[in-house]
Amino acid sequence: MKIKNNRYEIEINLLDNKPIEEKNYILDPDEMIDSDYIKYVYIKYKEHKDDFYKIRCIICDAHLLGDKYFVLKDNILTLLLNFTILKFDLSINEIVSIKNVDTDACNYELYYIDDDYLIVGELEITRLDDSFNIIWQWSGYDIFDNVEVDFNKKLIYVTEFMNSKFYSITFDGKR
Repeated sequence: MKIKNNRYEIEINLLDNKPIEEKNYILDPDEMIDSDYIKYVYIKYKEHKDDFYKIRCIICDAHLLGDKYFVLKDNILTLLLNFTILKFDLSINEIVSIKNVDTDACNYELYYIDDDYLIVGELEITRLDDSFNIIWQWSGYDIFDNVEVDFNKKLIYVTEFMNSKFYSITFDGKR
């Protein structure tokens, strides 16, 4: 995935194998280096004014990585890595905040709304404040088949898989 804002160009990839770069490029916030199920989130970025790239790899248990797994705001890249959410400060090349999110199943979408974060998972939708504290969580009765976030109406539309029930939830977590 390639993204950019007015200051940075960033390339993010999920790798199965450890990259060749030196070990000091690797961050292991959950101390998973000895696990059999680790992946490497490879972040390569540069400021527009620079000619050189910086590289960091974050060891995690993420199983997917797509355009809905991160939020770029100014110099902060926020990543959702399944049950872990973290803020990576591009200006200092370091993780500045990290938290394990207590959810029922896998998480697969991250949004930035009204200075907070919204996480969509298989069974639960969670809203976190900017410090990653849980504001509210909502779950239905079944696995979510489809979730759509409507920023204009400030609503989240959810359809469940087996029973095809449909819900609309406000950004305040109310049905």
